Amino acid sequence: MSAAEKPIVKIYVRLGDGGPRGEGNADHRRISFRIPNGINPLDFLDQDFAIDGNEAVATITEFYPDGFMAGNAPPYEGPFGVKSQSLSGALATSQRKLVTYLRERGFEPQFA
Repeated sequence: MSAAEKPIVKIYVRLGDGGPRGEGNADHRRISFRIPNGINPLDFLDQDFAIDGNEAVATITEFYPDGFMAGNAPPYEGPFGVKSQSLSGALATSQRKLVTYLRERGFEPQFA
C-alpha cells in the first residue's frame, strides 16, 4: 500500500499549557492527534498519552528524577518513555516514535 492509499493521521504540536498569562509555555510542547479507527485508544495510554474524547494528547515537559540537583537544567520526558537533556531532543524522538508507531499500523502521519 502506497503512502497515498493509507489513512492520514494529522499530528499537531503546540506550546504546552501553563504560561503566566495563558499564552502557552515555551518550555513544554503538546502533541495531539485524533485516534485513528482501528487502534484501541487504550494502546495510547500504554505509550504515555492521555485520552481526551477521540484524541490522544501528550506533553513534553521537564522531569525531576531522584537526586536532581537544584540549579541544573532538568531533563525532559515525553511519550513512549522518551527522556532527553533538551526539549528539542525529547520532542524529535517522541515524534519519530509516534510516526513509526502509526506507520507500523498502516497509517500515514502528517504534521499540521
